[in-house]
Amino acid sequence: MQTIYFLWALLPLVLLLIAIHAGYKKVMKIPRREDGWDYFIQFLFCSAILVMSIFFDIYVFEILVQSYWGSYLHVQVYRWLIYPLLLTSAVWLQRLTSDKPERCKPKTQYIFRP
Repeated sequence: MQTIYFLWALLPLVLLLIAIHAGYKKVMKIPRREDGWDYFIQFLFCSAILVMSIFFDIYVFEILVQSYWGSYLHVQVYRWLIYPLLLTSAVWLQRLTSDKPERCKPKTQYIFRP
C-alpha cells in the first residue's frame, strides 16, 4: 500500500519542486514565464486530495469494495484509481462552483495576414 501512496504523492511533489524552482528564479531575478505561486496553490490542492484519498483508502475503501464492486474487477484496480478519480472529481466540482471567469489567452505580438 505504501507504494501506491508514494506514486500518488509524485504529482504534489513535482508541483512543489516546480514552485520552488520558480521562486528561486524570482529571488535570483532570472527572467521567467511561470509564476511560482500558481504551482504552490496547485501543490496544496493536490496534497489535500492526496490526504483525502489516503483517508478514503484506509477507512472507507474496503467497505465499498466488499459491498458493491467486489466481483467486477480485482480490488487493486479500484485502489489504484482512487486518487485520480478523486482529483478529477474535485477539479470538476471546483470549476462548477468557481465564480472566476476563465483566463483569456494573451494577445499575440504579431499578426499574420495572408
